[in-house]
Amino acid sequence: MQEMMHQDKKYIYGVTNMTEIDKEVCNLITAVKSSKTYLEYAKWRDILKQDDELRAKVDEYRKELFALQHETGDPSIKYRIEEFADRYSEFLENRVVSSFLDAENNLCYMMQELTEKVVSSLDFE
Repeated sequence: MQEMMHQDKKYIYGVTNMTEIDKEVCNLITAVKSSKTYLEYAKWRDILKQDDELRAKVDEYRKELFALQHETGDPSIKYRIEEFADRYSEFLENRVVSSFLDAENNLCYMMQELTEKVVSSLDFE
């Protein structure tokens, strides 16, 4: 079994020929963490972490938004989305909140694009 160390984290693979892939994964991780998108996310994440109450409210907002986005077949969903938007409109005016959520969304989009590029380049059915 092959082992690889990356920033105090151990990755173990049941394949013996992963050394080159392991190196490239480390390079990709370094590139992502060095990107403007990730650095902006980390900056606002760290600022948000300084305020436990605000962080809890952001987590509550994200949890509720996720639930709304994944509901199906509820005829009242349009009303509930409008009510949600009204309830959180002032909250989203907070610069830390809006900047963190924007940065998080940008990082998620970047990671989705990266994953799509890798998967679509393979003949993986």
